[in-house]
Amino acid sequence: MTIIGIPLSVVALLLWLPALYIAQILTAMVLGQAILVRFREDKATSAVIAMLIGVPILWLIYALPFLGFLAGFAACVIGLGIMWHYLKSHYNNK
Repeated sequence: MTIIGIPLSVVALLLWLPALYIAQILTAMVLGQAILVRFREDKATSAVIAMLIGVPILWLIYALPFLGFLAGFAACVIGLGIMWHYLKSHYNNK
């Protein structure tokens, strides 16, 4: 059992850690897009501009003593949900 379990857990960990960081970036992009749509009249948003707005805002929220941990956890959960939704819709359309 450990011959299969240990390498499998190492591979799962190596996939999980980048997914957590990507999830936070996706959440920052969604936050940035929400802010851009709210304050722009043309409603056309760029992913790069949305990320440039969302990432510093999330960094400021992460810097708060108690709320930073909760915001980081929420950002990971929301971002993983975004990834799951994208993968699910991508493979259902095939």
